[in-house]
Amino acid sequence: MRSSSIVYHTAGTSKAAMVARSRVVTVKSPLLHTLVRWSFALFAFTMPLEFVRIGPLSDAFSLSRLAGLFFVFCYFFSTVFSSRSLTSKPPSAVWWFLAYIIVVALNGLFVNPESKSEFIILFLTLCQLMVFFWMGSSLLQDAKLARTILLAFSIGSTTLALGALLELPGFSAAAYDTIEGRETVLGMNPNYLGYLTATGALILLGLSLDSSVRFTTKAVFALFTLLQLAVMINSGSRAAVGGFLLGGLFYLLPHWGGKLRVNQLTFAILGLAAVVYMVAASPGLRERLEKSYYEGDTAGRDTIVVAAFEMFLERPIFGWGPVELWYQLGSRLGLKRRDVHNTPLHLLVEVGIVGAIPFFLGLWSCGWSAWRARSGRFGFVPVALFVAILAVNMADTFLTTKAFWLVVSFALTAGFTPVYRTGTFGSKSHLKRSPNHVSRHR
Repeated sequence: MRSSSIVYHTAGTSKAAMVARSRVVTVKSPLLHTLVRWSFALFAFTMPLEFVRIGPLSDAFSLSRLAGLFFVFCYFFSTVFSSRSLTSKPPSAVWWFLAYIIVVALNGLFVNPESKSEFIILFLTLCQLMVFFWMGSSLLQDAKLARTILLAFSIGSTTLALGALLELPGFSAAAYDTIEGRETVLGMNPNYLGYLTATGALILLGLSLDSSVRFTTKAVFALFTLLQLAVMINSGSRAAVGGFLLGGLFYLLPHWGGKLRVNQLTFAILGLAAVVYMVAASPGLRERLEKSYYEGDTAGRDTIVVAAFEMFLERPIFGWGPVELWYQLGSRLGLKRRDVHNTPLHLLVEVGIVGAIPFFLGLWSCGWSAWRARSGRFGFVPVALFVAILAVNMADTFLTTKAFWLVVSFALTAGFTPVYRTGTFGSKSHLKRSPNHVSRHR
């Protein structure tokens, strides 16, 4: 009976370091179960479409939630009842994020009874996202599957953009609203709409730079990218535009084998130039950016940050606790409740230094892994996406969104490249490089 195991090496390290940092995942086959692959892809496709309503039970079971439940069922069914093992030892980032959730749970013991239901929903959401992150950190180590998942997400965000622009069924005119001169769809927060489309566009732009992609495919990617950029601009989200540009700048650096080809550089420049042109041609977004630059207009975020930082100084160790911080911040600003609109500050106010430091260490682990993978299969795509979501979350708090954890899990796993060890039980095995292993070790 044959067996195999996968040794995950850190991209861009020496052979000695590779041996020290290798992680072995023992499985019956290097191939993932087909049902798990497609259910994961379906889940990724529906992530940008979670606000699409289908049927009378849509409020309780959105399209994304149903796809997520199906994916989880397929994953654990394949793990428990199949001869193929899809699980691996959780990386350190999982434990850091788990430490944060434990602090959230402990703080929840002291939540106001009137806010208990909100806390339970928040805590269960964080637990579900952590399970998804652990599953993603295992499955996305397969480069072929990772590319499929990224494409599925970007196709979903393109569908969202196309439905908004053409007012397709389910994206009716009544659902396409204008909030303070900013267009949104399905009642979504305009910043969140910009965040989703910016992420999808950045994925397609990055994958288009791969020299192995055919010209016709690049043309389709370019069309999908422009559709998403148009909706991103219409949303008026300055954070989304900034995140896209910051992430896109990494595509101007040498990658995919260490050489920057002229056509790749041209494609990256055209993508970034398209955003600049669209911003200049959009009166609403251009006016918002001019107010930010000349008048220091931050849509009230400067006042929010000052009040939130004062709250942190009052309780720096354990914070104000989940849910409670929203009402406390709102009362200081003359409102019922208010979000911090800054993820790092939100963490410090919510769980203090004790809970925020583990979360920051988990993010650092994911970011460092993405940076090490720049000479690997996906080039600068993991770094670009990671930087983009960090930039967006400096002006918003999208900590409990599926898109955030998908990008973070991809950034973490991009730093590990599989090398398959095959052989028979009881016999001496040998090492074989995976076709996905493109890192150059010196």
